[in-house]
Amino acid sequence: MQTSATLFLIYKAMFFIIKYCKHISWIFISILFLHNLQSQNSAAFCYYSQREFDSDTCCWRQLLKQDSFIQAANLILAFKACHKPKENIHSLNWHAGQMFAYEGMNHEAKHYFKKTFNIFTKWFGGKEGLEWYLYAKGTVAFLDRRKATLDKIINRWDKKLSKNLNYNVLFILNSNFDSSYRSLFKE
Repeated sequence: MQTSATLFLIYKAMFFIIKYCKHISWIFISILFLHNLQSQNSAAFCYYSQREFDSDTCCWRQLLKQDSFIQAANLILAFKACHKPKENIHSLNWHAGQMFAYEGMNHEAKHYFKKTFNIFTKWFGGKEGLEWYLYAKGTVAFLDRRKATLDKIINRWDKKLSKNLNYNVLFILNSNFDSSYRSLFKE
């Protein structure tokens, strides 16, 4: 039997998804997933800390290993709705975006990727802020199929920053521009 607190969290997550989703099919999938959570009484993830929820042995990462990208994204969004985290929210948004990108749902992926950066990240975030700004913006350019923009971002990185893992990812995206996000990083 469901507790009223669990049902409240499930309905709250459903409301959040409906409010912020623009695609009916995504809403439908989200509702089915959340109904499945309700029927399995598995909304216990709402009681996890973000560190527990984000670990390799739990929750959305387990769904990722099973190639259940939509379910993983929805679980991340439901976790956000349960907790309304103030710290490390960018990580949750980024990972939700990645799950949608793996599924080829680029509109949704870009929506969550764009929540992780803004012009202030670039201006006031120091070297790390500029790196993240360029990385995230370059990833969005890849999903938008704007090769010229991605080229400019990589050239800017070459001039101002040292190469690191995020630079390497942008280079892979640029070198394999006609590929899907999933084929480059998941398969």
